Amino acid sequence: MTLNRLRTPALWVLYQAIARIPFSVRKAIVSWFVSRLFRRRMPKIKRNIRLLRSDLNDNQVEQAISELKAITVENYAVLLGSRKLKMRKEVLRLKVTGHLEEVLDLYRKGRKIVVVAPHIGPFDLELFLFLFFVRNNLVPVKLLVYIPVEDLQLEAITSDLRKAAGDGIVFERIKRGETLLKAAQYLGKGYIMGMAIDMIRKGKDNRGVVCRIGDNAEGVFPVGCVKLSRDENAIIVPVFPSVELKGKTLMLLVDVGKPLLPKKTVNEKEDIENDVRTLVKMYDFRKYVDQWMKLTTADLEERGNAPDS
Repeated sequence: MTLNRLRTPALWVLYQAIARIPFSVRKAIVSWFVSRLFRRRMPKIKRNIRLLRSDLNDNQVEQAISELKAITVENYAVLLGSRKLKMRKEVLRLKVTGHLEEVLDLYRKGRKIVVVAPHIGPFDLELFLFLFFVRNNLVPVKLLVYIPVEDLQLEAITSDLRKAAGDGIVFERIKRGETLLKAAQYLGKGYIMGMAIDMIRKGKDNRGVVCRIGDNAEGVFPVGCVKLSRDENAIIVPVFPSVELKGKTLMLLVDVGKPLLPKKTVNEKEDIENDVRTLVKMYDFRKYVDQWMKLTTADLEERGNAPDS
């Protein structure tokens, strides 16, 4: 058995063990790992923040990094104990604002819905909880959530979330060449689909759309959610996640953006590129340098000749 085949079951066992320990201890463990990660990647994080926000001085950059680190710790400390989400009301709150009723009305009328969000704030929690909130409190919708992890990791992370949500929710891992086809089938069965739109690496195959972000940066963003919505005549619902830390309470804020219908002209490629740039512009990553988790791993590039998002 190869190391890679051993690694995933080992992660599953580790997750099960971590999920059972008290929240304060779990948070301390996560904090130790995140601190090491930030120290190792500090030059990259600072460079990314400065490309997005040229107006910040040294102290403001340090403050943004400190807040990003705190949110990262809180996110994974809660997520790794997802089996206890319902029991941890003292540390977790969810507030939903925006065009939620409009989205639900479209769903009731039979429209296909694709919910899209970036990795801002504790994204992993917010997208899950927002979809659960819709399903459990407002309308009995069927949900499909895509996560970019391996099969056993997916099972470990989502098993308790599935139990909390009950029937009618499906978690799928992202698989190149399969995701859009499978997602189209779920949309046809009445599922609301949730997935991320966030930066990908520049590849030789020129995947994605180069978008300008912030003051002096650009990054490559995937086209999957826009292409799927265009092909299936589905509505794109941009979700704007963010977070506030108030003492021991993690306030998850989800603002539901105005639903968008992808453009359809004779030029499909141009339509998709324009819609991706519209989404990226709406998310305004410049505003969230203290909450955008991609800043810890991404290699932002200085602005080139990409059209304005």
